[in-house]
Amino acid sequence: MGFFRKLMLPLAELSVVGSYGRGGYRLRSPDFDPADLAVDLRGERHVVTGATSGLGLAAAHALSALGATVVMVGRDAEKLARAVEGVPGAVGERCDLSDLEEVGALAARLGKQPLASLVHNAGFIVPERRLTRQGHESAFATHVLAPFVLSHRLMDRLAQAPRTGRLVWVSSGGMYSQKLDLAKAEALHGTYDGVRAYAQHKRAQVLLSESFQRLFEARGLGVASNAMHPGWVDTPGVEVGLPRFYRRMKRWLRTPEAGADTIVWLCARPTPPAAGRFYLDRKARRTEIVPGTRHDDGDRARLWELCARLTGIDVAAPRGRVRGRGPCGRSP
Repeated sequence: MGFFRKLMLPLAELSVVGSYGRGGYRLRSPDFDPADLAVDLRGERHVVTGATSGLGLAAAHALSALGATVVMVGRDAEKLARAVEGVPGAVGERCDLSDLEEVGALAARLGKQPLASLVHNAGFIVPERRLTRQGHESAFATHVLAPFVLSHRLMDRLAQAPRTGRLVWVSSGGMYSQKLDLAKAEALHGTYDGVRAYAQHKRAQVLLSESFQRLFEARGLGVASNAMHPGWVDTPGVEVGLPRFYRRMKRWLRTPEAGADTIVWLCARPTPPAAGRFYLDRKARRTEIVPGTRHDDGDRARLWELCARLTGIDVAAPRGRVRGRGPCGRSP
């Protein structure tokens, strides 16, 4: 390691811009093991939601380049067709993930063949409350309820993969600012704050990732569930959803390819890294930093029970620690 990198890496870990921006990736990526992605994914099917632009499209390109058949899920049929055309061997699946009827139909179609990975990437920030046909707030349905349904409906298919199946939750550093509040996450009443709701949903995804790993272990399924933080990435979603942030921080934002690197690493690495964790730049990170944002099993159970009630999936909240790690929420 060069002297400059040796000096700057600890500083990047202590900062926000230096860690989440393009500089953090540039400092850490020389230490990545090339063997982790020296793989042949021919014969494997990998599902990526929100795959028409940004992180999802970058992940689809990278997985395709490794030989995988990528199932690209998108809401807009025209955008999806254009995106699929640019990714060799890709297959398109149109679905509005905020509509749970469409999500159920998507799960039925995807469940016809074994799957190597399922990447929950679809996401957006909306300025005002929008309700779905089922009466859910649209962002909550897309970020939380749809992944809950797909993870349940497809876990057996992931378990049938030749190697360990992968469930990947694309969260955000914004979740660090929030302790989960189910009323704010569901966001059906009161003043609507789209940015706060998004951060709540991203916190919920991390907790669900941990809970699903507990469920997989309890059932003896060979599936690894992990959440990840892509850093601050230059994507259309950030430009539209956080315009002021985008204008001020554009020069420090990562490329979609850099942001998607850990997604691809979690999907494609020959053996999965430690499961039930939260990753940034191929390294497990703490999930709670800000005082007052620590979560316990009661928080996880209440979130799970809400999702189960709203989706009609009658599965008890899994409990117990994930094997090979300390208490959930803290890396050893």
